[in-house]
Amino acid sequence: MNDRKRGGKAADIVFLMDATRGMTGCIQTAKTCLPLFFEELTGRTAADYPIVGDWRAKVVGFRDFETDGTDGWFVDNPFTRDLAELQRQFDALEARGGGERDDSLLDAIYAVVSASRSKRGTEDPGMWRDCHDAARTLVVFADAPCKPAMVAPACRGGNVNVIACACERERVALTLVAPSSNAADYRCFEELAMIARTEYVEIPHDPSCSASPLNRFLDESRADLWIDVRELAQECQRKIVRLWHGLAYIDDTGD
Repeated sequence: MNDRKRGGKAADIVFLMDATRGMTGCIQTAKTCLPLFFEELTGRTAADYPIVGDWRAKVVGFRDFETDGTDGWFVDNPFTRDLAELQRQFDALEARGGGERDDSLLDAIYAVVSASRSKRGTEDPGMWRDCHDAARTLVVFADAPCKPAMVAPACRGGNVNVIACACERERVALTLVAPSSNAADYRCFEELAMIARTEYVEIPHDPSCSASPLNRFLDESRADLWIDVRELAQECQRKIVRLWHGLAYIDDTGD
């Protein structure tokens, strides 16, 4: 695995976005943050080549399987290397639907992590690249509590442990941007944060504010938003480098 030949380390990145009603502002702000995110993600080494060079990314939206049905709960897109196309994927993501309370976040994470992958040395915009060709990372933006067990047919009844096994099997690293788990309703995020290679960016609760936690975090008027976006990109970069080094070790040992 020669990352210099590739012009930096290769990575497939999925932005998994809460697309329920009330999330329009979050979706648009996330789109606005993309140029800064990728500027920070790619970076430059002392030898002046990008740390992450060969990236592909896509946007996936999720709602509630039971409320929105088979055709409406999960919105997928192809991977792209074009930042403008990635922004168009955000533009096309409609904030609607969702349950009265818990959403199908666990189902959505499982669907993304366990999605098809290309054969080694090939690529398809509808699939992950083989884990030897690119590091895989999933950035989750969640606002509502999630159901404690999956309800979609693909893994009905499965819990966080099933997702942890899938992440390990498929070598996917998670970054979770979600409300603080201090409130009992949000303990599911604490469980997800215990999965190996997961970074949990906790959004503090503010009972005095009418806006939801994710709406407060992705607020363009918030002074620290751009600092947080840079830190999020840096964390993703570290995950990609660690995954890449781990895969290089596997290649060297022949596993």
